[in-house]
Amino acid sequence: MRKKIAKRKKELPVSTKNIIGILISNGIGFTSIIILTFISSLILTKSSALTNSVSIYFIGSVTIGSLITGFIASKKCTFKGFISGIIASLPLMFCVTVVMLVFSHGRLIPETAILYVGIIVFSAIGGIISANTKRRK
Repeated sequence: MRKKIAKRKKELPVSTKNIIGILISNGIGFTSIIILTFISSLILTKSSALTNSVSIYFIGSVTIGSLITGFIASKKCTFKGFISGIIASLPLMFCVTVVMLVFSHGRLIPETAILYVGIIVFSAIGGIISANTKRRK
């Protein structure tokens, strides 16, 4: 009698899974940054806020988006939360820098260094929170 051979799905290597996880988390994080920036621009348009608060709203949107990025990266990747959060922050910093350069005609805002530190720190915090909330098998 013939034995039925179960078809196995080809497993992706761990490094490929990590790269895909980081790309997915960056896509979701960047989308959340765009949505939060849109919401904050609506708030600034409807209120009588000062023009100085524009960069504060932008930095807040980016740091919340990077927290989401670090959280999702730690869920999708196999390495520890802190490391996955920091690694996930690098492509996000690149994307934010490109968008800032495109929309500001090649000039960066003076708070760019604060923005980069916020992206790294909040992505790491998101990774730590995610690692601490993983379900145990």
